[in-house]
Amino acid sequence: MRTDRCYVSIIPLIASVGIQDLPALRINGEQSRYALIEAARNGHGEIVQRLLDTIEIDNEIAETTLLAACSHGDEQLLISLINRLGSLNAFTLPPFLLNRASWLGQQQLAKLLIDRDVARTANEHTFLRQTPLHHAARHGHTEIAELVLARDPSLVSTLAKGEWSPLKFAAMYGHPALVRLLLAHGADKDPRTANVGTPLANACVGGLHAAARVLLDAGVDPNLAEPTTGQTPLVVAAGYKRERCVRLLLDHGADVQVDSPHGTALYRAVINKHADVCRLLLNRGASANCSGDQGPALGVTVRNKDMEVVKLLVEHGADVNGLIDDGAHTILYRAILTKGSLEIIRYLLDNGAEINSIRSGKRLLWRAIFGDDAEIVPLLIKKGADVNFTISDGWTPLHASYENAVMTKILLEAGASVDRLRNGNGESALFLASWYNQPDVVQILLGHNAQVDLRCRTPDDAEFTALYCATVNGHAKVARILLEAGADVNYHDKSASVLHAAAMHGEEILRTLLEFRPDIAVRTPSGKTALHYYSLPLACAKILVHSGLHIELTESAGYTPLCFAVRCDNLEVARFLLAKGASVAVSTKDHGSPLHLACSYGSLQGVKMLVAAGADIHRSHPDAGTPVYAACTRPVPSQESWEQYDSCTRDVLEYLLHGCEEKPDVNQPGGKLGFALSAACAFCSVATIDALLDAGARVDVHDAFGRHPVHLAAHANVENFERMCRADTDLSCLDKSRRNVLHAAVQSGNVALVERVLEVTDGLLNAADCHGWTPLHYAARGCHPILFQDQATWSKEIIKVLLDQGADLWVTSHGFEQEWLPLELARYHGAPQEVLDLLTPAEKTGKSPKQWSNEKQQWMKVFKITAYCDCCLFKCEDFDLCYKCNRLAAILHPGHQFEESGPEFEVEKSSSSDHDTSDGESDGEDESDEDEDEEDQKHENS
Repeated sequence: MRTDRCYVSIIPLIASVGIQDLPALRINGEQSRYALIEAARNGHGEIVQRLLDTIEIDNEIAETTLLAACSHGDEQLLISLINRLGSLNAFTLPPFLLNRASWLGQQQLAKLLIDRDVARTANEHTFLRQTPLHHAARHGHTEIAELVLARDPSLVSTLAKGEWSPLKFAAMYGHPALVRLLLAHGADKDPRTANVGTPLANACVGGLHAAARVLLDAGVDPNLAEPTTGQTPLVVAAGYKRERCVRLLLDHGADVQVDSPHGTALYRAVINKHADVCRLLLNRGASANCSGDQGPALGVTVRNKDMEVVKLLVEHGADVNGLIDDGAHTILYRAILTKGSLEIIRYLLDNGAEINSIRSGKRLLWRAIFGDDAEIVPLLIKKGADVNFTISDGWTPLHASYENAVMTKILLEAGASVDRLRNGNGESALFLASWYNQPDVVQILLGHNAQVDLRCRTPDDAEFTALYCATVNGHAKVARILLEAGADVNYHDKSASVLHAAAMHGEEILRTLLEFRPDIAVRTPSGKTALHYYSLPLACAKILVHSGLHIELTESAGYTPLCFAVRCDNLEVARFLLAKGASVAVSTKDHGSPLHLACSYGSLQGVKMLVAAGADIHRSHPDAGTPVYAACTRPVPSQESWEQYDSCTRDVLEYLLHGCEEKPDVNQPGGKLGFALSAACAFCSVATIDALLDAGARVDVHDAFGRHPVHLAAHANVENFERMCRADTDLSCLDKSRRNVLHAAVQSGNVALVERVLEVTDGLLNAADCHGWTPLHYAARGCHPILFQDQATWSKEIIKVLLDQGADLWVTSHGFEQEWLPLELARYHGAPQEVLDLLTPAEKTGKSPKQWSNEKQQWMKVFKITAYCDCCLFKCEDFDLCYKCNRLAAILHPGHQFEESGPEFEVEKSSSSDHDTSDGESDGEDESDEDEDEEDQKHENS
């Protein structure tokens, strides 16, 4: 036996392998002592005796030698060592010797040690605190147990670690003689400890019926449950398939019906598929309708696909219509859910299982169909399953078969209604099979006279036919089957036609459709033809044009197919349309020509292509402006970073300014903001502004509202404002409403921008516009940066900056039939309480003749709206002018009549007529109009 110890000398190694004829073994030294230990470890008795005769050893070496000899297990060598070493002065034989002898069954050694009065008790250093009696009981050494008990009878009650008694060891390892001996010496036959089972249960776990019989004959209670699991010995024996123990326990009066947290004995036998044990328990009176944590016993054995036990339970009265899954389903449902259970299903049905059970939602047939079992479904139908039942969302078995031709055929031949619509969203089986590309199912349904043009209503209230479903998903084979069956090739719903759907989904489906001669010029309600799609494939565009579809047809917004292609950068289609003669001179209602669109959406290659095709770079549109203007006002896609956006804008602008043979006039008016420089100040970077200034853009121009480029820069960011300051612009300029750059900066919500404007200007802090509004009034109304479509926000920091600089809290403005303090304006627009606190004067009188009135400070919150005022850039409803600027309509936008729209105040949710908001009104706001389409936002439209 190899040692795990390392030696510097070879002598211990020589001794360990039994080489005797070496002079080194006769030397009295440290290495010889180690040689003694290794010789004892490997059972070399002659070398041990020779070394004992040669060397001197102390108590430590003696104990180590005995321990090494124990590991080998040579009884005679140990006896010899004990006799030799026991005479050492003050040496006590260690307790592990007796434990080892008891473990190995070395009776002679054990008797010697007991006679020498070696300690028999255990302590914290003993293995699992087990005594020699524990070891003898575990390994069946009856004679040694008798020797130990004869010397110390109290050991029969000593508990080892884990509260194991010697009797539990004897029972668990099946030693009936030892069980009898321990009982005779007074061992507790029914101990109930917290950590381990009773001796009888321990015997039953291993099926040790002989030991169990001794315990039962001694009067052990067969119905005593284990404290840890709550299981009786019968439940334990049944769960471990210990049939002889089960029979023994029953013969000694074990209660067959006793339950436990894990079920009865029969339930445990069912779970573990022990048919013989189940039969024995049932014959002794166990209830076949027992249940446990996994449901009824019959449901468990059905899941186990244990036909023998199923029959046993049913024959003994098990309820074949019992419920599982907290009452949601029947046992028959469980059988259908379990693949490979055809015979069990047949047996349950033959023995009274209800096939259309209402409790299981009449879903048995539906479940079998999804299980794709072509044997079970006919069986269920033959036994009376309803082929037209519906579940909660309107699905019938035929709907459930939309991907399975075999099931579809079986159901239709059994009388399933071929055109039944789902309750929830109205799909038919043909609709589903067409949508999910199941040509075989479609053929079968049509062969059973399914209505080919039956309209099915979807959740969004659209009506589709099966052909539309196949087409919109690009299923050419299904579409051909439907068309050959007479499907309406010209069907269209509220949004598109079959032809439109085909054009978007590839060449194959489109060619298939065109074989059946649809109306090539069919339009949607908004006037779109099949060519009017952003991502139209080139192959489909060619097929449509070559089939005779006119390329200059416009939809309701004035877009031609070329406009659509350019807007989404579909340059392949755009190039093809241009080659076919598409006009570059057309104009949409709101976004200008194709060139405007290309510039606005940042398509540099599109711009180059259109210019090469003769597009006019000087053309101005009332809303879209010039192409240069359009390049500066393009929307920011959500997936595009600001750096990408700005780089793309500058590339397009660079080409327009320097890449064209003709040079555009950067001071040509057009667009909502009037001039390209104004648009760049509002939406672009300093680099774009530089490019326009370098190209000769003037800083003193103004739009229809009198706004100069610096007004827009002051509304944008610090960088753009700084750039306009360096361009020698007039910082004191006013628009037609007499607003200055500080008014504009306040509305940006950018406190750094406000601070910078205050630094470089003088006299603007309390300057009023034509209605008496100071910058503080604008801050009180809320901020709306023009680049983003958010709700109004209030900047406490801007208000604090204005107040710190001396803004007047008492200055009044003119509003609807009244005058406004900043506080009143903030409350009117629903500002948060912390803003109202800032605007509330500490003293209730001021320079203004207007006196404070608590009654006047109680306001209802104004109704919220979500579009821009074209004049002051504040959000308002879909008008050009907000309630404030509308008073100047005749000046700002002459020749047009305006209408009031929308309630002034939000509707209170409570029934109270008291609108006191002195404690801070509700922050709830109507945001129902916030989800407007991007192209309807006011900074892109007129």
